Amino acid sequence: MVMKKYSLLISVILFSVCLKAQGKFERKIIIENNRFYCVEIVGQTGILWIGKIDEPLDSAKQFALPAGTKRRSQNFLPFAWDVHGETIYAVNYTEFAQNERLTSLKSIAINTLEKYAPAEQKTQLMEGAFNNSKIENWPLVLMLKKYQFIDDLYFDILVTDSVFYQFISVNNELTIWTYKNNVWAKSEIIPFETSGYFNAFQLEDEIYMMNDRGVRFIYKDQLVTHVSKMFDMNKTVMLDNRDKKQIQYVNQDAFTNTSQTMKLIIEHHLIAQ
Repeated sequence: MVMKKYSLLISVILFSVCLKAQGKFERKIIIENNRFYCVEIVGQTGILWIGKIDEPLDSAKQFALPAGTKRRSQNFLPFAWDVHGETIYAVNYTEFAQNERLTSLKSIAINTLEKYAPAEQKTQLMEGAFNNSKIENWPLVLMLKKYQFIDDLYFDILVTDSVFYQFISVNNELTIWTYKNNVWAKSEIIPFETSGYFNAFQLEDEIYMMNDRGVRFIYKDQLVTHVSKMFDMNKTVMLDNRDKKQIQYVNQDAFTNTSQTMKLIIEHHLIAQ
């Protein structure tokens, strides 16, 4: 009995450390038309924050997302999401019983989201499992079948004007899937060394990836090293400033004081690249 309590205590501590280490927001912040978009995970469900960059974070609107991600004390897997136009795209990777990987891709019109209410988290999990699965997520399903062990599974998504990208890395083997004209296509397996999650982004019509150590690659059928400025991405949040056409990184602990404006936080907490 004592051993069980001890094991439970250790699990709780590891879980708490993992959450604390990841900061308030998931993976990235998107700035477009002087508004910012970012996602916070509470439990397993997502909260989409939308606010003006020159107003306090506290003034941002918070919407309940019917999608989210599970938490792990090791091999942390953040929430894969993107905004394109007035739609948020995401991979729902929760541990809810009815959540199937085949129907995990979500595309949700932002104007249909409801205000976040903590008591509705169970409803969010159910909606994420059942609703809005028009595109079947064969890439994730097939990769889960191919690899027996997925402790080193990491993925991200990217939406452009004409293509939906899904980047999946397992055991330093990367496969890039594209969805266009209602058809999935995949790349050859590309060596991609990462011991943690990575980010993918578009900049000036080119597709880039950043591994967990801050090494940037450009993708043109293969990965070509673009910039090798080393930093620990696990301690940062990517800033995708689409107004200025810039990709920058901010210290993840910068968002604790939500009375500050996004603009001020960025000015004081950018990581030199």
